[in-house]
Amino acid sequence: VEIIRKGEKEAVIGMELKDNQPGTDFELFYGYADGAVSANVMSYREGDKPGYFLALLTPKVKLSEDEILPKDVIVVLDTSGSMDEDGKIDQARKALKFLVNKLNDKDRFALITFSTESRRLIDKLTPCSKEAREDALAKIEKIEATGGTNLNGAIQDAYEVAKSGVEEGKGARPCYVILLSDGLPTVGETIDVRQIAKNAKDSRAANVRMFPFGVGNDVNTWLLDTLAEENKGQREYVKPKEDMEIKVSNFATKIASPVLADVKMKIDGAEIHDLQPQGAGDVFAGTQLSIMGRFDKPGKHQLLLEGNVNGEKRVYEYSIELTEKDTGKAYIPRMWAVRRVGYLMDQINMKGFNQELKDEIVRLGTQFGIVTPYTSFLVVEDTPVPAAGERMPEEARRDGNALGGGAGGRGWGNEPPAAPEDQKGDDAVNRSKSNADRREAGSSADAEEAEKDAADSVTERAKRAGLRSRAEGKKSKLKEQGYSDKAAAEAAADVVKTVGTRSFVWSDGIWLESDLTNGELFGAEVVEYLSERYFELAEDAQVAKLLALGNEVIFRHGKSSIRVVDRTEQAEGAKDGADETKEG
Repeated sequence: VEIIRKGEKEAVIGMELKDNQPGTDFELFYGYADGAVSANVMSYREGDKPGYFLALLTPKVKLSEDEILPKDVIVVLDTSGSMDEDGKIDQARKALKFLVNKLNDKDRFALITFSTESRRLIDKLTPCSKEAREDALAKIEKIEATGGTNLNGAIQDAYEVAKSGVEEGKGARPCYVILLSDGLPTVGETIDVRQIAKNAKDSRAANVRMFPFGVGNDVNTWLLDTLAEENKGQREYVKPKEDMEIKVSNFATKIASPVLADVKMKIDGAEIHDLQPQGAGDVFAGTQLSIMGRFDKPGKHQLLLEGNVNGEKRVYEYSIELTEKDTGKAYIPRMWAVRRVGYLMDQINMKGFNQELKDEIVRLGTQFGIVTPYTSFLVVEDTPVPAAGERMPEEARRDGNALGGGAGGRGWGNEPPAAPEDQKGDDAVNRSKSNADRREAGSSADAEEAEKDAADSVTERAKRAGLRSRAEGKKSKLKEQGYSDKAAAEAAADVVKTVGTRSFVWSDGIWLESDLTNGELFGAEVVEYLSERYFELAEDAQVAKLLALGNEVIFRHGKSSIRVVDRTEQAEGAKDGADETKEG
């Protein structure tokens, strides 16, 4: 989805899909608002459970110079020898030139390079005059790559420059430290990733945010992720064959015009909790900040948005309403869950294994069909679905969940995360990128794209572990039914489907609700496809959506469960088997 704003009252929205059949209509939401920053809130609540909300904070399109906050930007660039490979240093030069030209006249800029030693090329925060820009561009052009990687020294230099730039009697500006590195720390006072992260956290001033860019796969993802998390920024990874210039330039465009710094949001009386993201950051012109969370108290409330403008506290107040009961916007709970799982996975990777966090990942993943190493059963074949009417074996009584084996999960990737110093390489980068994409999903389309990438990554790792994916199983079954190889492959890509807030997994020709217990699976009422009872169930509009998944579906219905079976397919299968036996 692309949105092009053409002023305060006009926008062009475009959507393009390839090899994708949407399960729901495309919905476009827009609102009217005055003021520097508008706030629009949508919510979802089912029964008496805590609800979900999505708050969209959007600055106005046309801003005066006085409404754009002056900012400080400090670039910390890795110029070690490996940056000379694959044209990385050339891309870095181009990206930095774009960044310098994108700065506003009231902004300030500093540049630190590091290889074996840290070097302050522009050693203090310098106002962006024409002469200063020309000087910066000339210095960037002369940057060369050689030597080791003294990351700790460079970060400490950057933070010293940031602190020395705070002008007496004036509020601290937003300060963005942009770190670009393609390697592991190899030289300097410390190369221990834990110590480097601690030193950065201890040295950071309140107005400073760090945005690490990891270039290539030979980076320590634990270090870059932790630097972003503990220094109030976000990380980005530039994979091999991706263009660093494009990613850095996109980031430079995003942060060009801050409107409100250090944003905090609360909703009086609503008892909100589990916010995603937990720290909202800054609001920039031309962007939209989305905050999601849960609420216990529906009704009319006041949303308070607090932030800093040139060191002064500003508070904006909005009247909103959180729904008492509305299940129409079912994408909101799933978007929240996708963000939440990304956050929880990050916490385990950065802070070590925690059983409570894992249990929550499994619960959310199973409920919403979110693929993680702990919920790989969603895309990797596990135990087959028992035949209709089969009695429940003793081990199934102990297991709990029909797919995931209870709260502990039965994913193939149940090993604890690697030690901080060992989190590097292709899998580590993919995992970190996947979690970041989840945490930053700004729309249901973003969330679905993040989920597709995560599922592909988990499926690929499962294959390397010698396991067969559900997609492979589905493809084989479809080919048996006469599908061409291409058609079977396209149809088999879809093994997890969402209906409202409910998720279903394809298993041996059956769509099985992902969080059914074994008790519900074995105790399900068996309903024949297209029978009188089937059409009786289909009179309920919500149940009809579940039945539309396919001829064989198992789902929760009130306090019981339903299993739809297609006797026609079973009879044909039995006949084919008998014919083969006769021929044999």
